[in-house]
Amino acid sequence: MVRVRFSLLLLVAVLVATAATAQPANRSWLDDYRLLKARMERDYANLAWYASPEGGVDLPRLDRRTRAALENAGSVDEARAAIRDFVGALDDGHFSILPSATFAEGPAAPEPAQRDLAGEGAEQACAARGYASRSQVAFSLPFESLPGFTLVDPGQASSFRTGTLRQGGHLIGLLRIRNFSPTQFPAVCVAAWAAAPPAARRDASAFADRVQAEWLRTLAAAISRLEAAHVDVLIVDVGTNSGGNDSGDWAPRLFTAEPLRSARLLMTAGPLAARYLDEEIASLETALRRTADRASRTAGEAALAIMRALRAAAAVPGCDLSWAWSERRPWQPRGCARLADVGFASGVLDYQPDGAIPDPAVARHVYWPSVVGPLRGRWRGPTYILVNGTTYSSAEMFAAVLQNNRAARIVGTTSGGDGCGFMVDSDPLTLPALGLQIRMSNCVRLRADGGDEVAGITPDLPVPPRRGESARARAARLAAMVAEDLDGRRAAP
Repeated sequence: MVRVRFSLLLLVAVLVATAATAQPANRSWLDDYRLLKARMERDYANLAWYASPEGGVDLPRLDRRTRAALENAGSVDEARAAIRDFVGALDDGHFSILPSATFAEGPAAPEPAQRDLAGEGAEQACAARGYASRSQVAFSLPFESLPGFTLVDPGQASSFRTGTLRQGGHLIGLLRIRNFSPTQFPAVCVAAWAAAPPAARRDASAFADRVQAEWLRTLAAAISRLEAAHVDVLIVDVGTNSGGNDSGDWAPRLFTAEPLRSARLLMTAGPLAARYLDEEIASLETALRRTADRASRTAGEAALAIMRALRAAAAVPGCDLSWAWSERRPWQPRGCARLADVGFASGVLDYQPDGAIPDPAVARHVYWPSVVGPLRGRWRGPTYILVNGTTYSSAEMFAAVLQNNRAARIVGTTSGGDGCGFMVDSDPLTLPALGLQIRMSNCVRLRADGGDEVAGITPDLPVPPRRGESARARAARLAAMVAEDLDGRRAAP
């Protein structure tokens, strides 16, 4: 009897000890989750969008589910899975868990000496600077395999794959933009290196500007080759395109002669937005100190006044976003969304005519697409933009600008929905108990209808895959739909 009672007491003691051990672990995981939500309320630019019915996520329900999963988690792996499920439910590629880093014991190796690349050959120098192709050269649908297709440029040793396709009485020009980061175009780097003086080769920033300009010229030349082939419509393929830099806003100017107005740009109100505008103000002030052109100075001073007013308003942190976890409110980017107006995706202005600011350095800091210059309107015919579920970020910006301005028709399937990412660098959040690092986007680009670009680009001509349909058959169906749509638009009064 004594032995049984002792055994029962021992069992109770073990259970109490187990509970005491598990309880703090659960609390620490919940503390991590509270820390994540607090940082989102402060820094995550898309929180108010996902807290709205338009955002497509029932955030209060997701919050309850995540808390329950953490409370019931029996191990750190289960708790991490709960956080991963939470992050994945928002389906925002810029809101993500970073890969875990593991470090070996021992001192860090010393930094190698910097190489002087100015005298190196172009290919060697571009490789040393990190220029390399890491994206899909082929079209995102196999147009190359269809009857009536002719390859104009394979895009292997060059930069842009192009071809023509005879379809329904039309000669369709096909142009593949596989990425919007010039660092993925080594051939462009090689051309820029050959033309650059030694001083520009040594200055990495100045050389990057030269590569960007060469990338735009190379894209314009690809358009011109298709025009020389007498195509009467373009399909620009940005499917399976992970994004890149602001060339997603600049490149659309090559595909129409009509004025294009860039998207309104918002940022997380408070220190992040203020830091971004401080950097933009400082850059424009430097350009103005260096210019001798009176018209450029006048235009630049007017732009500075706008920037300073935006900066004063953006520095205010804004409202408390904790409501997002308990209710759903209609999307109001200028309501309680903790977002600040910082101008446009093109800079302080959404549009600027060519030559309006004579000094190129000042013009670039007022209206970034001025770098396109005389390349504007290289193509003036009808344009269709092909997107798919792996079209992201800067590639979405490219499609959105053309769709917002009704300068092109979007075809394919809804894009991936990354939207705007990062206008300034910010440290990821570290969850101490779970050992996870999470980054979150700090900017929003608004669509013409006022929505958040993170929702993805919806095609004007949806071409979803059909059961049992091959990729070749879908490519042919898409081309036929473009030809039919073009005929309908031309027949319309």
